[in-house]
Amino acid sequence: MDKIDLNFTGLKQALATVNDYSLLMKDFPLNDLLSATELEKIKCAVTSIFSHLRKIRSTKYPIQRAIKLVEAISKDLSSQILKVLGTRRLMHIAFDEFEKVMSQCTVVFVTWEDEYEKWQGLLRDIVKRNRERQLNMVWRISPAHKKLQQRMEQMRTFRRQHEQLRTVIVRVLRPTVVKTTTLADGDTAELKPEMDAADISAIEEVNLAYENVKEVDGLDISKEGSEMWEAALKRYDERIDRVETRITARLRDQLGTAKNANEMFRIFSRFNALFVRPHIRGAIREYQTQLIQRVKDDIESLHEKFKIQYPESKSCRMSRCRDLPPVSGSIIWAKQIDRQLTAYMRRVEDVLGKGWESHVEGQKLKADGDSFRLKLNTQEIFDDWARKVQQRNLGVSGRIFAIDTHRSKTGKGNEYRLKVNFLPEIILLSKEMEEKSSILLLVAGMRKDVQILLSEGMSLVWESYKLDPYVQRLAEYAFNFQEKVDDLLVLEEQLDADVRSLDACQYSHSTFSEILNKVQKAVDDLSLHQYSNLHMWVQRLDEEVEKKLAARLQAGVQAWTQALQGKNEDDLDILTDTDAPEKPAHKPGGDPKIQQVFHEVRITNQIMYLHPSVEEARYQIMQQLFSWQAIVTSQSRIQSTRYQLAYAAINNVVELVSAYVDDWLQYQALWDLQPDHLYGQLGDDVAKWMKLLQDIKQCRTTFDTTETRESFGPIVVDYTKVQSKVSLKYDSWHKDVLVKFGQLLGQEMTQFHAQVSKSRSELEQQSIEASSTSDAVTLITYVQSLKKKMKSWEKEVDMYKEGQRILERQRFQFPNQWLHVDNIEGEWGAFNEIIRRKDSSIQTQVASLQLKIVAEDKAVETRTGDYLADWEKSKPVEGHIRPDEALQKLQIYEGKYSRLKDDRDNVAKAKEALELQEPGALNTSEDKMTVAYEELQDLKGVWSELAKIWEQIDDMKEKPWLSIQPRKLRNQLDSLITQLKELPVRLRQYASYEYVKRLLQSYTKVNMTIVELKSDALKERHWKQLMRQLRVNWVLK
Repeated sequence: MDKIDLNFTGLKQALATVNDYSLLMKDFPLNDLLSATELEKIKCAVTSIFSHLRKIRSTKYPIQRAIKLVEAISKDLSSQILKVLGTRRLMHIAFDEFEKVMSQCTVVFVTWEDEYEKWQGLLRDIVKRNRERQLNMVWRISPAHKKLQQRMEQMRTFRRQHEQLRTVIVRVLRPTVVKTTTLADGDTAELKPEMDAADISAIEEVNLAYENVKEVDGLDISKEGSEMWEAALKRYDERIDRVETRITARLRDQLGTAKNANEMFRIFSRFNALFVRPHIRGAIREYQTQLIQRVKDDIESLHEKFKIQYPESKSCRMSRCRDLPPVSGSIIWAKQIDRQLTAYMRRVEDVLGKGWESHVEGQKLKADGDSFRLKLNTQEIFDDWARKVQQRNLGVSGRIFAIDTHRSKTGKGNEYRLKVNFLPEIILLSKEMEEKSSILLLVAGMRKDVQILLSEGMSLVWESYKLDPYVQRLAEYAFNFQEKVDDLLVLEEQLDADVRSLDACQYSHSTFSEILNKVQKAVDDLSLHQYSNLHMWVQRLDEEVEKKLAARLQAGVQAWTQALQGKNEDDLDILTDTDAPEKPAHKPGGDPKIQQVFHEVRITNQIMYLHPSVEEARYQIMQQLFSWQAIVTSQSRIQSTRYQLAYAAINNVVELVSAYVDDWLQYQALWDLQPDHLYGQLGDDVAKWMKLLQDIKQCRTTFDTTETRESFGPIVVDYTKVQSKVSLKYDSWHKDVLVKFGQLLGQEMTQFHAQVSKSRSELEQQSIEASSTSDAVTLITYVQSLKKKMKSWEKEVDMYKEGQRILERQRFQFPNQWLHVDNIEGEWGAFNEIIRRKDSSIQTQVASLQLKIVAEDKAVETRTGDYLADWEKSKPVEGHIRPDEALQKLQIYEGKYSRLKDDRDNVAKAKEALELQEPGALNTSEDKMTVAYEELQDLKGVWSELAKIWEQIDDMKEKPWLSIQPRKLRNQLDSLITQLKELPVRLRQYASYEYVKRLLQSYTKVNMTIVELKSDALKERHWKQLMRQLRVNWVLK
């Protein structure tokens, strides 16, 4: 077979073409676009695609096919944007979010256009290089995403116009009707603004008009979608036209019913925001003409008022009544006319809307107003007045005072009148001149002193002996005040010149610094002379300097920017203006010279790059800008307390020295303090002792050093002579406190160890198994009480450990019998182990223990019931019982109650521990026990008090008959009755009290019989007769 000719088949050329095209098609980043889920990623994908398309210059890929490839990519771009925006309903989202999305889409489209323009230039170069005549193909591309871009621009424009219209309508149709609600009681409730029904309807109509467009998919760029979009816009315009028609009708109605032009102006000022709508603007044109004519007439009346001039006006006559000088009055009059002119120009804006200067009528009115305002300039009046005042000689010649003699009206003697040689022109000048407000703050203190002194002299008479010293003192104050004011005027004039020089001086750091130093030196002089309110005056001066420097800084930045852009102000052509003002010696922004930054393009390893980088150029230029700004921003502010800063620094140093010396002087307490007083303050609180020892250790740093002096700037404190003595005394105190603390800690640790050991031993001896119910209850309550103590015991163990550690660190000599903390920890661990075992054994016996406790509880309740029944039956409340017998019976009941109470408490604790009872719960028997015990205590108190009374009654019964005195006996009975009445109310409710009370009352009644028996009329025979009848045998002697 003959060999196949590859050139004849064309395979070789095809392989070469494929290899050539593969440079462009290999790794084509189309997937980045198709997989993008955000607009930012789509932008990056477009950039990377066009960067890859630039490889076409290294291939022979046909230009026409490349253009078709770009068109296909445009289709993918359009579909991907629709896919990303499909999840967002652009017409439903908020306007701010819509603007954000539209801005991102605009960035994508602009990126496409920029990259495509660059790529188009590359294709143009390729075509020129290959000398092909297919240039027209390059330009005839129709990207598929252009329709989407145009539609999105329409949506953006539509939403902006709608948002503007809605905002304007809501602002214009604001609440105007105010409704007052009257309450039922006649009071008036708060005022509630309401909107007119027509206004609400207009706003709702605008919102409904937008609803028509909102329901249409604005991103549908198909034929049907475009038709639906256009139809929705048409319906929207129809509704908006109806709204504008209604607003226009309402506006015309209000204008037609306006009573005067002022009401029309108010209506126009409210609705002028809607004048941007052509429909509304055309409807009110006739009223605009009418009101503009009114403004013209008002301005003309101002012209006529101004033509009369101030001396012939009513304002001049009113000013004379108010004692207003003529020049000041004329300036105020001109300013008033200027303000009225400004108000009329504002009315023009209300009528014609924003941009009224471009209106035909507005241009003419603005020109007339500006020319009229030039005539109202009062600077010429002031300059003429100042020139006349300076030329006039206002000095006083001759005597200042003159005394005239006049005949008295009463015809008795003459009257004396004092005349002062004072020109009327000087009085007028004092009225024209206002006080120098800039120096008022500085001389306020001195002026106040003069005023006080003047008020003091008002009470003096000519014959007063205080008159001469007062006049001398007043003259001294007045001359001093005048000198201070004169000095201030000179200084202020110099300061004004220095501050004004900031406007035209050279733009350099040294110049600004020199001027500000002069100003600061003047302020320092004022500070030395102790003027009042200096800080406020300097603050105002600093604000004025700041404004001027800010203006220079703004001009400097502008000049630097022009120098950066290569513009030069000197290049301006001023030849056409022969009246051009003379240029200042120094430019406001200075003459910046920006240093050049050199870069070179290099190639290394077939890679081209710029050295240094563009970022380095940015850095260098920014640094030059910062340096130019620093000429102003690095200047120091004007300060009123520069000298005070030095004084404050001195005070700070002295305060540091005082604090350091106080630390040393505190060690005087080492000699003054008594040990007993210190130990009494600390007591047995181990924590206080530990803190004291730590403080003693820390406070050694003051003197426990190799240095013998401490320096505070120029002040040196030498403590050589006291350092050793303080150290020895400190060590002595430290040793004593350490020994005392060691004794206390050892004692506390021994007691704690014994307590824990005793508790452990008692626990080991007790067992929950094979024990009685009472023993089980005792064990459970004992374990519970120990568990409550364990937290505090654990803290004590930690405290003992820390205390022994402090003793070890501070080299305490432990005695031989010292109980180390290791023993305590061991005992504590054994105690924890035994209590854990006992607790676990109790938990294993919970069921049987609960049965035992329930049985024990029933037994205790039975005994409680028996005790309460016996108490109710046998409690000593009868009055005939003797007090000693009643108290003995109460003591027996109290003993029974105590034993029963202990049993009940133990059972309650056991029930609580075994969860048979809610913590803190009480039953009825407990309440009865409490009541019974309270009653027992009350009875005990009653019988105790009655025992004292019974004892006195028994004493009276044991007295011999011959020693009885009826009067004294009656007093004793009354005293006993009084004691009964003074008993508490709760003790007076028992029968025993009533019994004794009745007994004493009966004794009181019998006292009359005793009085008769003790009388002298009763003889011995009478006693014998009584004994015979009573059958008794009395021993009367």
